[in-house]
Amino acid sequence: MLSTAKTTALTVAAAVYVTALVNLFGSSTLFHRPNWSIPVRNFLRRLDRASIYLLIAGTYTPVCVAALPQKEGRDLLTYVWIGALLGLLQQVFWPTGPKWVSCTVYVLLGWAAAAYADSLYSSLTLWQGSLLVMGGLLYSVGAGCFAVHWPNPKPGVLAYHEVFHIFVIAASVCHFSVVVLLLREPRAVSTSPPNWLSS
Repeated sequence: MLSTAKTTALTVAAAVYVTALVNLFGSSTLFHRPNWSIPVRNFLRRLDRASIYLLIAGTYTPVCVAALPQKEGRDLLTYVWIGALLGLLQQVFWPTGPKWVSCTVYVLLGWAAAAYADSLYSSLTLWQGSLLVMGGLLYSVGAGCFAVHWPNPKPGVLAYHEVFHIFVIAASVCHFSVVVLLLREPRAVSTSPPNWLSS
């Protein structure tokens, strides 16, 4: 993926995204291993949920660099990364908070791009835009399943938690595809490396 980036700024943005993606699936894999001690399991639970915030911001990074004008990209990235850092703090200081609180924040942070819908609509191709929206919808439905503990089609084999992971995987495939397409063909109005990232 990194080799397809056309500028240093895009390479950095892609590296942020890849790091966040690997961190999410890596921490989730560790957390879902059985037989952890209670202290280790509690730590991994925090890491797993905190990694969701990092992936949201990490996914926004190449999208903002490659698909938005410099000022809008900078503003949106600032909002999202501040939100992600606040989410991290929530996991550190209030890890036992209700799931619906975290899920609501995940969804609101994930859809922050709606405020820049006009610019994204103007710069993205139909396929890129469709994948971006579809990924967001899949993540949102998955978060809803996780928050309300439903559906449970086959408890013990395919319960709400497994359904949640299916939606997350499908959504991540959509957004991974968007990032790859944007790295190959940046859609931002100004295709020169934005100095706010490369400086």
